[in-house]
Amino acid sequence: MILLDTNIVGTFALVEAIDQLFALFAPDKTGVAPAVYAELLAGVREGRRFLQPVVNMIEHGDLNLFALTAEEVVKRRKLPSSLTTEKRNPSPSARNDERHLSPTIAARGISVMLLA
Repeated sequence: MILLDTNIVGTFALVEAIDQLFALFAPDKTGVAPAVYAELLAGVREGRRFLQPVVNMIEHGDLNLFALTAEEVVKRRKLPSSLTTEKRNPSPSARNDERHLSPTIAARGISVMLLA
């Protein structure tokens, strides 16, 4: 199973390349967790219309919605919130990009990894 996070799905949606994810990963084993689905819905409500096709894919069963097991939820809490030190020592470009994050995302303490 390959769980995609909001950043990856959102980035591919922004460049209209969601189909490229399925070229990389088997579609039947690729999906999102309910929390990612909720974040995508919130993004659409906040005006990020480029996310709507991904929401449609989930709702039509073209992108799996995987619920985590209790064991996976417990293990997830032991993972670091970020795999880099970027949050502690942001580069000048990252500092500039952080000001564009929605207040909702920043308030929830969601780590953002910039792909550019």
